Amino acid sequence: MSLAELQVALFARDLVELRRGAVGSLILLTTGVVMAIASLPVLAAGLGLLVSTMLELPIWAGLLITSVVLGVIPAAVIVSVGWRSLFRNLATLDRSAGEMRKNVAWLRRRLGGRSGGR
Repeated sequence: MSLAELQVALFARDLVELRRGAVGSLILLTTGVVMAIASLPVLAAGLGLLVSTMLELPIWAGLLITSVVLGVIPAAVIVSVGWRSLFRNLATLDRSAGEMRKNVAWLRRRLGGRSGGR
């Protein structure tokens, strides 16, 4: 097997590992976005009215408090975890890139040694 074939095989294997890891990350990101969109209006309307009534606040204040506590904060945490996980999985390609750099440097040394002898 040639060096180029080994490099392509390593890259293909890294892509398979990346795909496995990235799927979970993308699911987390999607879940966070869907939760943020779906939960804010429903929870803010029902519980916001309850909060404003119980704490004797204006309705807008109860709606705001409820939407931040039950929608925005959990969604931000989920999106943050998914985002970090996705970039951690993208580091899988560093192995192929590192090997490629080593191989190119080796090839340059080999070719440089031959041309200098003429």
